[in-house]
Amino acid sequence: MPRYYVALTCVPGIGPMAAASVLAAFPGPQDAFEAGVALLRTSGLSEARTRAMAGFNDWDAVDRILEDAERAGQEIVTIADPRYPGALRMMDGAPPVLFVRGSLEDTTQLAATIVGTRHPTPYGEKVAERLGAALARAGICTVSGGARGIDGLAHRGALAAGGKTVVVCGAGLDVPYPPEHASLFEQVVAAGGTLLSELLPGTRPTRGTFPRRNRLLAGLGRAVVVVEAGDKSGALITARYAMEQNKTVIAVPGQIDRAQSKGTNRLIRDGAKPLLDIVDVVEEVLGEYQRRGRAEDEALQSFAPRVPPPPGDAGSVWDSLVLEPADTDELVEKTGMDAARVNAALVELELMGRVKRRPGNRYYANLEDQ
Repeated sequence: MPRYYVALTCVPGIGPMAAASVLAAFPGPQDAFEAGVALLRTSGLSEARTRAMAGFNDWDAVDRILEDAERAGQEIVTIADPRYPGALRMMDGAPPVLFVRGSLEDTTQLAATIVGTRHPTPYGEKVAERLGAALARAGICTVSGGARGIDGLAHRGALAAGGKTVVVCGAGLDVPYPPEHASLFEQVVAAGGTLLSELLPGTRPTRGTFPRRNRLLAGLGRAVVVVEAGDKSGALITARYAMEQNKTVIAVPGQIDRAQSKGTNRLIRDGAKPLLDIVDVVEEVLGEYQRRGRAEDEALQSFAPRVPPPPGDAGSVWDSLVLEPADTDELVEKTGMDAARVNAALVELELMGRVKRRPGNRYYANLEDQ
Protein backbone atom coordinates (compact mmCIF):
# COMPACT_ATOMS: atom_id res chain seq x y z
CA MET A 1 0.00 0.00 0.00
CA PRO A 2 1.51 3.38 -1.01
CA ARG A 3 0.52 4.97 2.32
CA TYR A 4 3.31 3.28 4.28
CA TYR A 5 5.93 3.87 1.59
CA VAL A 6 5.03 7.56 1.55
CA ALA A 7 5.17 7.60 5.35
CA LEU A 8 8.69 6.22 5.17
CA THR A 9 9.76 9.29 3.19
CA CYS A 10 8.16 11.56 5.81
CA VAL A 11 10.12 10.29 8.82
CA PRO A 12 12.73 12.88 9.86
CA GLY A 13 16.23 11.67 9.02
CA ILE A 14 15.09 8.79 6.78
CA GLY A 15 16.55 9.38 3.34
CA PRO A 16 16.76 6.90 0.45
CA MET A 17 19.72 4.96 1.90
CA ALA A 18 18.12 4.59 5.33
CA ALA A 19 14.80 3.65 3.72
CA ALA A 20 16.59 0.93 1.76
CA SER A 21 18.00 -0.48 5.01
CA VAL A 22 14.51 -0.57 6.53
CA LEU A 23 12.97 -2.26 3.50
CA ALA A 24 15.77 -4.83 3.43
CA ALA A 25 15.13 -5.73 7.08
CA PHE A 26 11.32 -6.07 6.98
CA PRO A 27 8.78 -7.63 4.59
CA GLY A 28 7.33 -4.17 3.99
CA PRO A 29 7.18 -0.67 5.45
CA GLN A 30 4.01 -1.36 7.44
CA ASP A 31 5.86 -4.11 9.31
CA ALA A 32 8.66 -1.66 10.07
CA PHE A 33 6.30 0.98 11.48
CA GLU A 34 4.69 -1.65 13.70
CA ALA A 35 7.94 -3.27 14.83
CA GLY A 36 8.90 -1.09 17.79
CA VAL A 37 12.31 0.19 18.82
CA ALA A 38 13.93 -3.17 19.60
CA LEU A 39 13.24 -4.71 16.20
CA LEU A 40 13.94 -1.49 14.33
CA ARG A 41 17.47 -1.48 15.72
CA THR A 42 18.13 -4.66 13.72
CA SER A 43 17.78 -2.69 10.48
CA GLY A 44 21.02 -0.84 11.17
CA LEU A 45 19.42 2.57 11.68
CA SER A 46 21.05 5.02 14.06
CA GLU A 47 19.42 5.41 17.45
CA ALA A 48 17.94 8.78 16.48
CA ARG A 49 16.43 7.41 13.27
CA THR A 50 15.16 4.31 15.07
CA ARG A 51 13.29 6.44 17.61
CA ALA A 52 11.98 8.79 14.89
CA MET A 53 10.61 5.81 13.01
CA ALA A 54 9.08 4.17 16.08
CA GLY A 55 7.52 7.43 17.22
CA PHE A 56 6.15 8.57 13.87
CA ASN A 57 2.48 9.52 14.12
CA ASP A 58 1.87 12.21 11.50
CA TRP A 59 -0.48 10.09 9.46
CA ASP A 60 -2.68 13.08 8.63
CA ALA A 61 0.26 14.58 6.72
CA VAL A 62 0.73 11.31 4.84
CA ASP A 63 -2.93 11.23 3.85
CA ARG A 64 -2.72 14.85 2.66
CA ILE A 65 0.19 13.89 0.41
CA LEU A 66 -1.84 11.04 -1.07
CA GLU A 67 -4.77 13.39 -1.67
CA ASP A 68 -2.54 16.09 -3.17
CA ALA A 69 -0.97 13.59 -5.55
CA GLU A 70 -4.35 12.29 -6.68
CA ARG A 71 -5.71 15.81 -7.15
CA ALA A 72 -2.69 16.72 -9.29
CA GLY A 73 -3.06 13.64 -11.48
CA GLN A 74 0.10 12.02 -10.12
CA GLU A 75 0.44 8.28 -9.68
CA ILE A 76 2.45 6.93 -6.75
CA VAL A 77 4.66 4.03 -7.78
CA THR A 78 6.38 2.18 -4.95
CA ILE A 79 9.59 0.23 -5.24
CA ALA A 80 7.52 -2.96 -4.77
CA ASP A 81 5.41 -2.12 -7.83
CA PRO A 82 6.44 -4.12 -10.94
CA ARG A 83 6.12 -0.90 -12.96
CA TYR A 84 8.89 0.79 -10.97
CA PRO A 85 11.81 1.33 -13.39
CA GLY A 86 14.15 -1.64 -13.10
CA ALA A 87 17.23 0.50 -13.67
CA LEU A 88 16.40 2.54 -10.57
CA ARG A 89 15.46 -0.45 -8.44
CA MET A 90 19.00 -1.80 -8.84
CA MET A 91 20.53 1.48 -7.70
CA ASP A 92 21.90 1.87 -4.17
CA GLY A 93 19.44 3.95 -2.18
CA ALA A 94 16.64 3.70 -4.71
CA PRO A 95 13.72 6.00 -3.75
CA PRO A 96 10.97 4.05 -1.99
CA VAL A 97 8.33 5.96 -3.97
CA LEU A 98 8.18 7.82 -7.25
CA PHE A 99 5.53 10.35 -8.21
CA VAL A 100 4.68 9.90 -11.87
CA ARG A 101 2.70 11.54 -14.63
CA GLY A 102 2.39 9.97 -18.05
CA SER A 103 3.07 6.53 -19.42
CA LEU A 104 4.55 3.88 -17.17
CA GLU A 105 5.45 1.40 -19.85
CA ASP A 106 9.12 0.55 -19.64
CA THR A 107 10.46 3.27 -21.90
CA THR A 108 13.66 3.36 -19.88
CA GLN A 109 14.75 -0.17 -20.77
CA LEU A 110 16.71 1.34 -23.65
CA ALA A 111 17.58 4.83 -22.49
CA ALA A 112 20.36 7.37 -22.67
CA THR A 113 20.65 10.36 -20.37
CA ILE A 114 21.58 13.70 -21.93
CA VAL A 115 22.65 16.55 -19.66
CA GLY A 116 24.53 19.80 -19.87
CA THR A 117 24.72 23.47 -19.12
CA ARG A 118 21.76 25.81 -18.87
CA HIS A 119 23.70 28.29 -21.02
CA PRO A 120 24.83 26.36 -24.11
CA THR A 121 26.62 27.67 -27.15
CA PRO A 122 24.83 27.45 -30.52
CA TYR A 123 26.94 24.34 -31.19
CA GLY A 124 25.80 22.73 -27.94
CA GLU A 125 22.19 23.54 -28.75
CA LYS A 126 22.44 21.77 -32.11
CA VAL A 127 24.17 18.71 -30.65
CA ALA A 128 21.62 18.31 -27.85
CA GLU A 129 18.64 18.54 -30.17
CA ARG A 130 20.16 16.20 -32.75
CA LEU A 131 21.08 13.69 -30.06
CA GLY A 132 17.50 13.57 -28.79
CA ALA A 133 16.17 13.13 -32.33
CA ALA A 134 18.73 10.51 -33.32
CA LEU A 135 18.10 8.43 -30.20
CA ALA A 136 14.37 8.59 -30.85
CA ARG A 137 14.84 7.29 -34.39
CA ALA A 138 16.82 4.36 -33.00
CA GLY A 139 14.04 3.52 -30.54
CA ILE A 140 16.00 4.80 -27.54
CA CYS A 141 14.34 6.85 -24.82
CA THR A 142 15.95 10.21 -24.01
CA VAL A 143 16.20 10.94 -20.28
CA SER A 144 17.00 14.41 -19.01
CA GLY A 145 16.23 16.84 -16.21
CA GLY A 146 13.88 19.29 -17.91
CA ALA A 147 16.15 22.25 -17.18
CA ARG A 148 16.85 25.24 -19.37
CA GLY A 149 19.48 24.78 -22.06
CA ILE A 150 20.76 21.33 -22.99
CA ASP A 151 18.09 19.37 -21.09
CA GLY A 152 15.13 21.09 -22.71
CA LEU A 153 16.67 20.85 -26.17
CA ALA A 154 17.27 17.11 -25.79
CA HIS A 155 13.63 16.59 -24.80
CA ARG A 156 12.45 18.70 -27.73
CA GLY A 157 14.65 16.81 -30.17
CA ALA A 158 13.20 13.49 -29.05
CA LEU A 159 9.63 14.79 -29.32
CA ALA A 160 10.23 16.26 -32.77
CA ALA A 161 11.38 12.84 -34.00
CA GLY A 162 8.32 11.11 -32.53
CA GLY A 163 10.22 9.48 -29.65
CA LYS A 164 9.65 8.92 -25.95
CA THR A 165 11.37 11.06 -23.37
CA VAL A 166 11.51 11.01 -19.58
CA VAL A 167 11.79 14.19 -17.50
CA VAL A 168 13.27 13.68 -14.03
CA CYS A 169 12.14 16.74 -12.11
CA GLY A 170 14.06 18.59 -9.42
CA ALA A 171 10.83 19.63 -7.68
CA GLY A 172 7.38 18.21 -7.03
CA LEU A 173 5.55 17.42 -10.25
CA ASP A 174 2.97 20.08 -9.43
CA VAL A 175 5.70 22.74 -9.26
CA PRO A 176 6.96 22.92 -12.87
CA TYR A 177 10.54 24.11 -12.94
CA PRO A 178 11.63 26.09 -14.78
CA PRO A 179 8.13 27.62 -15.11
CA GLU A 180 8.59 28.35 -18.81
CA HIS A 181 8.93 24.60 -19.46
CA ALA A 182 5.44 23.80 -18.14
CA SER A 183 4.11 23.49 -21.70
CA LEU A 184 7.06 21.28 -22.67
CA PHE A 185 6.27 18.94 -19.79
CA GLU A 186 2.65 18.69 -20.96
CA GLN A 187 3.90 17.83 -24.45
CA VAL A 188 6.03 15.05 -22.99
CA VAL A 189 3.02 13.52 -21.27
CA ALA A 190 0.78 13.95 -24.33
CA ALA A 191 3.39 12.16 -26.49
CA GLY A 192 3.44 9.11 -24.22
CA GLY A 193 6.49 10.10 -22.22
CA THR A 194 6.97 10.37 -18.49
CA LEU A 195 7.43 12.98 -15.78
CA LEU A 196 8.78 11.57 -12.54
CA SER A 197 10.14 12.80 -9.24
CA GLU A 198 10.99 11.31 -5.86
CA LEU A 199 9.98 14.61 -4.25
CA LEU A 200 6.63 15.08 -2.52
CA PRO A 201 3.89 17.17 -4.16
CA GLY A 202 4.39 20.84 -3.43
CA THR A 203 8.18 20.53 -3.02
CA ARG A 204 9.85 23.62 -4.41
CA PRO A 205 13.27 23.38 -6.09
CA THR A 206 16.25 24.14 -3.87
CA ARG A 207 19.99 23.76 -4.13
CA GLY A 208 19.64 20.33 -2.50
CA THR A 209 16.89 18.89 -4.70
CA PHE A 210 18.92 18.93 -7.91
CA PRO A 211 21.70 16.54 -6.80
CA ARG A 212 18.92 14.10 -5.81
CA ARG A 213 17.46 14.45 -9.28
CA ASN A 214 20.89 14.01 -10.88
CA ARG A 215 21.34 10.70 -9.10
CA LEU A 216 18.15 9.41 -10.74
CA LEU A 217 19.23 10.78 -14.12
CA ALA A 218 22.40 8.70 -13.89
CA GLY A 219 20.46 5.65 -12.77
CA LEU A 220 17.93 5.64 -15.60
CA GLY A 221 20.28 5.81 -18.60
CA ARG A 222 22.51 3.03 -19.88
CA ALA A 223 24.90 5.82 -20.79
CA VAL A 224 25.18 9.46 -19.74
CA VAL A 225 26.08 12.04 -22.38
CA VAL A 226 27.38 15.42 -21.23
CA VAL A 227 27.02 17.88 -24.10
CA GLU A 228 28.47 21.04 -22.55
CA ALA A 229 29.35 21.76 -18.94
CA GLY A 230 31.28 24.41 -17.09
CA ASP A 231 33.63 23.74 -14.19
CA LYS A 232 30.83 23.67 -11.61
CA SER A 233 27.95 22.41 -13.72
CA GLY A 234 25.40 20.08 -12.17
CA ALA A 235 25.89 17.88 -15.24
CA LEU A 236 29.26 16.87 -13.79
CA ILE A 237 27.45 15.63 -10.67
CA THR A 238 25.32 13.43 -12.90
CA ALA A 239 28.48 12.14 -14.62
CA ARG A 240 30.05 11.34 -11.26
CA TYR A 241 26.97 9.41 -10.15
CA ALA A 242 27.06 7.50 -13.44
CA MET A 243 30.69 6.53 -12.90
CA GLU A 244 29.86 5.34 -9.38
CA GLN A 245 27.14 3.17 -10.90
CA ASN A 246 29.56 1.78 -13.53
CA LYS A 247 27.68 3.50 -16.34
CA THR A 248 29.39 4.75 -19.48
CA VAL A 249 29.99 8.50 -19.55
CA ILE A 250 30.32 10.14 -22.96
CA ALA A 251 31.37 13.78 -23.33
CA VAL A 252 31.18 16.10 -26.32
CA PRO A 253 34.60 17.67 -26.99
CA GLY A 254 34.54 21.44 -27.08
CA GLN A 255 36.67 24.47 -27.82
CA ILE A 256 39.35 24.88 -25.18
CA ASP A 257 38.70 28.61 -24.80
CA ARG A 258 35.00 28.29 -23.97
CA ALA A 259 33.72 28.04 -20.39
CA GLN A 260 31.04 25.57 -21.51
CA SER A 261 33.73 23.13 -22.64
CA LYS A 262 35.86 23.03 -19.52
CA GLY A 263 33.83 20.35 -17.76
CA THR A 264 33.38 18.10 -20.79
CA ASN A 265 37.01 18.31 -21.87
CA ARG A 266 38.10 17.48 -18.34
CA LEU A 267 35.77 14.45 -18.31
CA ILE A 268 37.48 13.21 -21.47
CA ARG A 269 40.89 13.77 -19.91
CA ASP A 270 39.75 11.72 -16.91
CA GLY A 271 38.52 8.75 -18.95
CA ALA A 272 35.10 9.58 -20.39
CA LYS A 273 34.50 8.53 -23.98
CA PRO A 274 34.64 11.42 -26.44
CA LEU A 275 31.57 11.77 -28.63
CA LEU A 276 32.91 11.63 -32.17
CA ASP A 277 29.66 10.63 -33.83
CA ILE A 278 26.01 10.29 -32.81
CA VAL A 279 26.42 6.58 -33.48
CA ASP A 280 28.76 6.35 -30.47
CA VAL A 281 25.80 6.84 -28.13
CA VAL A 282 23.46 4.60 -30.08
CA GLU A 283 25.95 1.73 -30.19
CA GLU A 284 26.67 2.06 -26.47
CA VAL A 285 22.99 1.88 -25.56
CA LEU A 286 21.82 -0.68 -28.06
CA GLY A 287 24.67 -3.13 -27.48
CA GLU A 288 23.47 -6.53 -28.61
CA TYR A 289 20.25 -4.98 -29.97
CA GLN A 290 22.22 -2.95 -32.49
CA ARG A 291 23.93 -6.05 -33.85
CA ARG A 292 20.81 -8.21 -33.96
CA GLY A 293 17.83 -5.90 -34.46
CA ARG A 294 17.01 -4.96 -38.03
CA ALA A 295 14.85 -2.04 -36.94
CA GLU A 296 17.69 -0.52 -34.97
CA ASP A 297 20.11 -1.07 -37.83
CA GLU A 298 17.76 0.76 -40.17
CA ALA A 299 17.42 3.58 -37.68
CA LEU A 300 21.18 3.87 -37.45
CA GLN A 301 21.44 4.16 -41.20
CA SER A 302 18.86 6.96 -41.22
CA PHE A 303 21.23 9.35 -39.50
CA ALA A 304 24.65 7.74 -39.84
CA PRO A 305 24.95 6.70 -43.48
CA ARG A 306 27.95 4.70 -44.54
CA VAL A 307 27.66 6.00 -48.13
CA PRO A 308 30.83 7.90 -49.10
CA PRO A 309 30.28 11.53 -50.12
CA PRO A 310 30.72 12.49 -53.78
CA PRO A 311 33.81 14.51 -54.71
CA GLY A 312 34.18 18.28 -54.88
CA ASP A 313 31.48 20.84 -54.10
CA ALA A 314 28.77 18.18 -54.26
CA GLY A 315 30.48 16.36 -51.39
CA SER A 316 30.52 19.46 -49.19
CA VAL A 317 26.82 20.09 -49.80
CA TRP A 318 26.03 16.41 -49.24
CA ASP A 319 27.84 16.39 -45.89
CA SER A 320 25.75 19.34 -44.71
CA LEU A 321 22.46 17.80 -45.81
CA VAL A 322 23.23 14.49 -44.09
CA LEU A 323 23.09 16.38 -40.78
CA GLU A 324 19.81 18.20 -41.46
CA PRO A 325 17.68 19.54 -44.32
CA ALA A 326 18.54 23.04 -45.51
CA ASP A 327 17.69 25.63 -48.13
CA THR A 328 20.17 27.28 -50.48
CA ASP A 329 20.89 30.24 -48.19
CA GLU A 330 21.64 27.93 -45.27
CA LEU A 331 23.92 25.81 -47.44
CA VAL A 332 25.82 28.92 -48.55
CA GLU A 333 26.40 29.77 -44.89
CA LYS A 334 27.35 26.23 -43.87
CA THR A 335 29.67 25.40 -46.75
CA GLY A 336 31.24 28.83 -47.32
CA MET A 337 30.56 28.54 -51.05
CA ASP A 338 28.71 31.14 -53.10
CA ALA A 339 25.14 30.58 -54.26
CA ALA A 340 26.13 29.63 -57.82
CA ARG A 341 28.42 26.81 -56.63
CA VAL A 342 25.82 25.57 -54.15
CA ASN A 343 23.11 25.49 -56.81
CA ALA A 344 25.41 23.67 -59.25
CA ALA A 345 26.23 21.11 -56.57
CA LEU A 346 22.51 20.62 -55.80
CA VAL A 347 21.76 19.98 -59.49
CA GLU A 348 24.57 17.43 -59.61
CA LEU A 349 23.30 15.70 -56.46
CA GLU A 350 19.70 15.65 -57.75
CA LEU A 351 20.86 14.03 -61.01
CA MET A 352 22.70 11.41 -58.93
CA GLY A 353 19.59 10.79 -56.85
CA ARG A 354 21.48 11.80 -53.71
CA VAL A 355 19.18 14.66 -52.63
CA LYS A 356 15.48 15.43 -52.82
CA ARG A 357 13.63 18.71 -52.67
CA ARG A 358 10.84 19.50 -50.22
CA PRO A 359 8.22 22.28 -50.51
CA GLY A 360 9.82 25.64 -49.81
CA ASN A 361 12.97 24.67 -51.74
CA ARG A 362 14.47 22.82 -48.78
CA TYR A 363 16.76 19.95 -49.68
CA TYR A 364 17.48 16.76 -47.76
CA ALA A 365 19.82 13.83 -48.23
CA ASN A 366 18.17 10.84 -49.87
CA LEU A 367 19.48 7.88 -47.91
CA GLU A 368 16.84 5.34 -48.86
CA ASP A 369 18.20 4.49 -52.30
CA GLN A 370 21.92 4.53 -51.50
